[in-house]
Amino acid sequence: MPGTEADRLYPHASRKRFPQGGHALMWDPVSKMPPEARHEWRERAIPVAVEAFDGTSADYWRGHWSDAELERLSVLNVAVDDLGRVHGWVSGVRASWGGQRVLYAASAGVSPTVQGSGLSAALWRRVVLRETVRAFPRPLFVVLRTSHPVVYDARTAAAGGPAAVYPRPGTPAPPQIVRLAQGAAEYLGQARDLNPSTLRINDAYGAVPGGLWRERPRSRDDRSNAWFDDALGATDAFVVVTRFTLLSMARAAFTSTRQADSRRDGRNRVSA
Repeated sequence: MPGTEADRLYPHASRKRFPQGGHALMWDPVSKMPPEARHEWRERAIPVAVEAFDGTSADYWRGHWSDAELERLSVLNVAVDDLGRVHGWVSGVRASWGGQRVLYAASAGVSPTVQGSGLSAALWRRVVLRETVRAFPRPLFVVLRTSHPVVYDARTAAAGGPAAVYPRPGTPAPPQIVRLAQGAAEYLGQARDLNPSTLRINDAYGAVPGGLWRERPRSRDDRSNAWFDDALGATDAFVVVTRFTLLSMARAAFTSTRQADSRRDGRNRVSA
């Protein structure tokens, strides 16, 4: 996108055009992101983050995206328009925990104006596919801390089904998965607060009184909502561990395409 305002504001990024408009800008490694781009990113992303996570403050995100914290990241993939306005982001850290290839999903969010558009999924798909290719022929484990049932359900869909995801109600996590969750908790400085049997971190968001949201977001799956409400307090979180392979990603993409085609066909029959 040479010549656009976004090109001037965010140099040294790998660029990809979204079919629906806008751009995905990826810094990998994030150390390639120059100081001026970091400043512009913070100025434009913080209002979006506060709106998306309405229990947080601008100061919370200034700390979250300080230069020191950005240096800890391996990859940052952001969605912007031609004017450089931020619509969403995902970020991750490459790691090796428990002898496994890991991408720790450090942060993600989208503007409320585009929630439900598939933007976050598209940003993650670009990152996770690259990391899964790097890990091949071994699997990639994507690990994140979340209290958001929609995020959990999205991970389940992206991985091709619940069998690839922990924790799961009524299913104990195997030792390998527990080790990965412990690696994440240690990275976060919350190892003492992790319950290995449930993969729950008690008071994970204690720095944000009341939690990240005034009210927990709701999934379309009532079972996920009920489980999260029952298992997690306002500042608690699960460590979610998801196993990805190139085959599982291909199957999930095929299933998603078929479901989209089915919904489109249904709408066409209704309107005919």
